[in-house]
Amino acid sequence: ETNGFRFDRIVSRWSREYGFLSFVSDHGLYTDLVAYGNGDAGVYPGAGPQGHCTRYGIEIRRVDSYRNTLGYSGTSGDGIWVHDSRFHHNATGISMDSAFSGHPGMPQDCSKFERNRIYSNNADLFNAQRDAYCKRPMLSRDPKVLCPTELVPVGTGLLIAGGNGNVVRDNWIYDNWRYGTMLFWVPASVRGEADPGLSTDTSHGNRFLSNRMSLTRGGMRSPNGLDFWWDEEGSGNCWERNGRVRSNPAVLPTCAPPAPFTPASPVKFSQLVACAGWNPLTNTDPAGCAWPRRPTRPG
Repeated sequence: ETNGFRFDRIVSRWSREYGFLSFVSDHGLYTDLVAYGNGDAGVYPGAGPQGHCTRYGIEIRRVDSYRNTLGYSGTSGDGIWVHDSRFHHNATGISMDSAFSGHPGMPQDCSKFERNRIYSNNADLFNAQRDAYCKRPMLSRDPKVLCPTELVPVGTGLLIAGGNGNVVRDNWIYDNWRYGTMLFWVPASVRGEADPGLSTDTSHGNRFLSNRMSLTRGGMRSPNGLDFWWDEEGSGNCWERNGRVRSNPAVLPTCAPPAPFTPASPVKFSQLVACAGWNPLTNTDPAGCAWPRRPTRPG
């Protein structure tokens, strides 16, 4: 709840949850930061500024976030401009969502990611050995052994879970063994929204433009498992000028004209629901959920 802040030239490591966090704040700058070893996200701008796609209230630049559960995360992470940063060697590189109650400004909308390197996010943090260790009482653990605080799809570069109007442009996204990017809807009821008219108010108008998929910054081939995965729900989502890509579905909507609304694929949605039951103490491997298992390296 701060208007005007700056995180500048700081290293944050081995936190139980977050390296850097802002919440319900505006006019902020995260710059020249290093975040690693954090159980949730290295960088977390949650409940972001309400610019509604007319402005970006928080800027994140020249951040190096690695070996966390998530390099970047933001429930209701609205109005954020993230550029010229690196998110690598996490379980998942970047996530923004509308999946948890108690965060003002939902559904998530209107953030922009440009000129970032999002690569090698395949950290194997949900294997049986790590699960067993992380069930020990917190004070008996080595703080340098990362214990995840939430389940993410291991091997994913960038994830939008129920967000609208986001722009993913001019990034290098490679060597993520599951998906380069992942887009799916979150029913409004998940965040406690009771109005039936809002039940499908997420996953609209997201644009993936001119990204270098499965290519390093030096132009070398380094494949993602799939470059793009979409559950097929929403309207106005589009993919253009991303080169030759592999995706599911194989044919993705372009930006003109805006694609009409389509419902989620039932098969894909059922896979997502299966992962919702994860619990670090009682249910570390939900039936039917593939997210905890690190995929085989592609190519």
